Amino acid sequence: MNKPGVGDIFNALAVLGNSESIAEFKQSKHYNAIKDWSITVHDFESGGISIYPGPKHLKRALAVAAIIGTGIFLFRLRRRRKRNQ
Repeated sequence: MNKPGVGDIFNALAVLGNSESIAEFKQSKHYNAIKDWSITVHDFESGGISIYPGPKHLKRALAVAAIIGTGIFLFRLRRRRKRNQ
């Protein structure tokens, strides 16, 4: 809970779980930590809440996956060229 970045998200989720309503949670200072995430409430009283990464997070994940994929492709291409020589 004390880690930078991740701790803020977990603290916000704990406050969300203890809130009486979503409106009350949005008034708290912890709302800013997860406001970019997609939150769907099925049944708040029984704990039916779904939290998904928002569009901003999905763009970052795709960019990271593309960079990793390109790195692996270039690494394999380099290894193949060394084997053929």
